[in-house]
Amino acid sequence: MAGKTLKLIVRERQRLIKELGSLSNLTLYPSQANSLFIKVNNNFKELKKFLEQRKIVVRYYDSYQAIRITVGNPWQNNVVIQALRDFDKPKCDAIIFDMDGVLVDVSKSYRQAIKLTVEYVLQNKYDLKLKVASSEIETMKLIPGFNNDWDLSFALIELLAKRINQTDFKKNISALNEQIKKSADYLSAKDIFQSYYLGEKLFLELYQRPAPIIFKNGLIKNETLLLDLAILKKLSRKYKIGVATGRPKFEALFALRNLKLSPELIKERYAVGKEDAKREKPFPEPLLEAAKLLKSNKPIYIGDSVNDLVAAKAAKMPCIFVGKNLKADFIVDKTNQIKRILL
Repeated sequence: MAGKTLKLIVRERQRLIKELGSLSNLTLYPSQANSLFIKVNNNFKELKKFLEQRKIVVRYYDSYQAIRITVGNPWQNNVVIQALRDFDKPKCDAIIFDMDGVLVDVSKSYRQAIKLTVEYVLQNKYDLKLKVASSEIETMKLIPGFNNDWDLSFALIELLAKRINQTDFKKNISALNEQIKKSADYLSAKDIFQSYYLGEKLFLELYQRPAPIIFKNGLIKNETLLLDLAILKKLSRKYKIGVATGRPKFEALFALRNLKLSPELIKERYAVGKEDAKREKPFPEPLLEAAKLLKSNKPIYIGDSVNDLVAAKAAKMPCIFVGKNLKADFIVDKTNQIKRILL
């Protein structure tokens, strides 16, 4: 092989790796040859049909759900890159966002409220001076049925009071039933949580009674945006945008207003809160209600928890997952990266 041709292949191979490596549906394997072996994470059969319709020839490995692409000249590679980009883009007319961990950074609000609530109850009810680790909260978040932070806090109190190790959380807890949620212990823990999260002024405004704990500056005011406003503005010009969250409606609307998302970028009538659906995630009702309000036939949901993913699957909606979950239709490390999928 002539030196000039070899240099062209190497350069084009690197360009293919760079361009295709950014696509969420593909996993590229290292190569020193004149071809690339690529795992198709989702919709392998649909991709095969798509490429055949465009008369793009690649080698298919059905048993591996993979394709092999031969490095061509710049024009040929441009055709392949554009085709795979087009296939990677979801066909949707609306975006439904989860809020916590997707639109809004809750590490210093909800997560901190969980920690403070659990530590307070353990000390005052069980005389246990324990520190709650972030990893314990994240482990609970991975268990289906604990999308609601009140439920999570109550369940974590019960587990730690029994000195159950973090590795055994899943096998020692299940989703809370309605009887438990009406119990005095649950309602007390909920009020303590809300005292920390809202602060005494907002607590009084919402519940028309004093907070059980004096906590002046509510943690809700610590929340910041995870999605760049410039990206959201571009998305709002292309798609209808709504929210499906496990937050109570009051808290969802407060955050949207406080972060300057509403009313310009996200209309409040398109925000589905805890009270707006019969059942919470992981059930599909919040997502279906948001799609109904948006009058959308092809919505896409963006979430970051196992509950979000289960709800999207049940609602038969494609899901962009912020984090690591190979069962999602599209995967990004950070919310801002959705621009390469949706724009």
